[in-house]
Amino acid sequence: MAQRSLSTPGWGASPFASSPSRSHSSAAGTRRGKGRLASLLVPANGGSTYASADIKAFHADYPGQRQPAGTKNLDFYQNRLASTPSPGGLIDEIIVGWQGKYSLLERHHGFIQYLFPIQEQGMNSQAQPLSKKERDALRKDPLAQKRLVKCYELMLDFYGMHLADESLGFVVRGSNFRDRYSNLNFSSHNYLRITRILKCLVELGHPELQLGFLLHVVREISAGKLNSGVARSAVNYWFPVLRDQGDRRRLQMVIDELLQAEVAQGDAAAAAGGEAQPVVLSEERIRQVLEEARQERRERSEAAASAASSMGDEQQADGRNGSVSSPQPSDLTVAAGANAAAAAASSAAADGGDAAASAADHQSSGAPSHAPLKRKQSPTAAEADSSPRARKAPSSPPPPSNKDGAGS
Repeated sequence: MAQRSLSTPGWGASPFASSPSRSHSSAAGTRRGKGRLASLLVPANGGSTYASADIKAFHADYPGQRQPAGTKNLDFYQNRLASTPSPGGLIDEIIVGWQGKYSLLERHHGFIQYLFPIQEQGMNSQAQPLSKKERDALRKDPLAQKRLVKCYELMLDFYGMHLADESLGFVVRGSNFRDRYSNLNFSSHNYLRITRILKCLVELGHPELQLGFLLHVVREISAGKLNSGVARSAVNYWFPVLRDQGDRRRLQMVIDELLQAEVAQGDAAAAAGGEAQPVVLSEERIRQVLEEARQERRERSEAAASAASSMGDEQQADGRNGSVSSPQPSDLTVAAGANAAAAAASSAAADGGDAAASAADHQSSGAPSHAPLKRKQSPTAAEADSSPRARKAPSSPPPPSNKDGAGS
C-alpha cells in the first residue's frame, strides 16, 4: 500500500515546504516501513466521508450551526452546576476527588463532555454543545481557564503523562506511565476522548497545550512506548486539529527529521553489517520546538497589537481633522489582521464528533481510518485562529473525525 508523510499533497495544498521524507529511495522506504516511525506514515487511500465533513466543519467554526440557548457549560465551569448522569459532580469536586480514580475515569462515559465542551453533541445527551457565547465568556474568565488546565492535568495523569511546564505545554511521562500506557494502547475509546480534549484546548484558548501533547505522543511512539493503534489515531485524528499553521509546520518538521534520521541509521547499519538502533525524539528537541512556537506567538501578538494601535491613532487623527475617509485597501487589510488576532485566543470546534460509525471504526480496528481532506489555506496563522469570518480551513495533516467518546 502506498504511504506518505503528513506534508504529502494528498493531504491538501500544504503551505509548508516539500517533505524530505518523500524523496527517499524505495530501499530506504522499505527499511523505514519496518521501523517504529512507519506508523507516522498513513495510507494514501481509504477513509470516511463523515470524518472529512467533521474536520472541515471544525476548522470553519461550524458555519450556520444553531447555537444552544442554555449556559450549562458556563455554569459548570463556574462551579454552579454538577455534571450528569451520576456519578457526577461540580467541576472542583471532580478535579480533586477523581484524581487517581482510574477505574471510574475509564468506565464513566458522561463526564468528558462537561470537562471538555465543544461545539458538537457528544454521546451524553444530558450535556450541551458549547455555544460561541459560552466559549467567548470562558476564554475571558481567569478562574475557568485555571480549571481547564486542571481538567487537562487530570486526564494526562489518567493517560500516564504529566504537564511539566504549563506555559510551554511541555508534557513528560508520569511516574505511572507503564500501567497507564498499557491501558491507553488497548483502550480505543480513549482515542476518541483525546480528540475532544485537543479540540477543546484550542477552542478555549490553549494552542500551546495541543502542540506539547502531540510532540510527546510522537516521542513515545518513536520510543516504542505507544503502539501503532495510538499512532494511527494521532495521524488521522489528533494532528489535524492543530489550528496554528506554525505549529503544523513544526510538527511536520519534527516528524521529517525523525524519518530522515531513521533512514540514515538504516543505511549506516547496512553498510556496517549491523542492526540499526531506534531513532527517538529527545525531550530537549521538544523543548526547543515549543520555545520557538511560544516566541512566534508572542511576536504575532505584539505585531497585531501594534497594528491595532496604529489604526486607532489614524482614526483619531481623521476625527480631529473633521474628515472620516473610507479606509484604503491596505488599511482594511491591517484592520482585518488586527481584529483576527484580537479574536484569536485559540480556535473553535469539537472533538466530540464521535458518531456511532466512528466509534465502530475505532473498536473494529483499534484506531480510526479516515479520508484525507483538501482544505483551503488560511492567509495567516493568526487569521486561522480567529473569528468564523476570518477563519478558513487550514491545510496540512489529515482530517480526523470522531465524536468524543462513543463508548466514552
